[in-house]
Amino acid sequence: MKVTEATNMVVALSPHGNTLAFDLLGRIWLMPVSGGPSQPITDSLGNARQPAWSSDGKKITFQGYWQGNW
Repeated sequence: MKVTEATNMVVALSPHGNTLAFDLLGRIWLMPVSGGPSQPITDSLGNARQPAWSSDGKKITFQGYWQGNW
């Protein structure tokens, strides 16, 4: 999939500066800053949004909606 624009999309740069986490189509994706393929890290059912990295870059928090709960 090639994305050239999006609405209400959040992009978060990792603390090490080498990876982007972003929300698109209800999933959280990871992609190298240099470009290339992205990889989803959440399923398509949870309406995952607004990723944010932990200060050490080992974890990503986000808002999601599963089983009727945010």
